[in-house]
Amino acid sequence: TFIEGLYNYGLFLTFGVAALVYLALSMIFSGATEPTGEPDRGREPETA
Repeated sequence: TFIEGLYNYGLFLTFGVAALVYLALSMIFSGATEPTGEPDRGREPETA
């Protein structure tokens, strides 16, 4: 029904927003510590 579809949509929307917020915060905090935004850079040998 429409109510069930709206409930499922809201459920996915909630998790989707939560995931986006988590990714945004992780990028912001990683950017605060790593200005380049690439925390893995420098760990890998450049010859690879």
